[in-house]
Amino acid sequence: AVVSTQSGHYGRGVSPDECKNRLGEFSHYCPVSLATKHELVDCSYETTMKYTAEYRARYYKLTGQKELNMFLAEAHNYVSPTAPHMLPDSLPRYVTKAEVKQMFPKELAFRGYCPVTYVLGNKR
Repeated sequence: AVVSTQSGHYGRGVSPDECKNRLGEFSHYCPVSLATKHELVDCSYETTMKYTAEYRARYYKLTGQKELNMFLAEAHNYVSPTAPHMLPDSLPRYVTKAEVKQMFPKELAFRGYCPVTYVLGNKR
């Protein structure tokens, strides 16, 4: 059975830690957006369980009400083994300004000028 947790808060005796520990194979990414639009939508910004569904003892975070309704109607279509797409091995992640500076210790190309404008402007 698929259960909606639309209470808008960590209710029904589910703590934030329990939800995190029981996230499904899509972690904080919306399985419906991945399946229907082939888009990775990170739902970790949502601090409530408003758009979270429980299926097979796992929690799935959804982008919004439309995706939640679609998941509640046919959850089996969005999770393994029948999900059309699974998460890629390498996922995007947020990086801090300090991490970016560490990755690029040298000044970026063109001394701060836009390389696209340079090429489109006949390299002047």
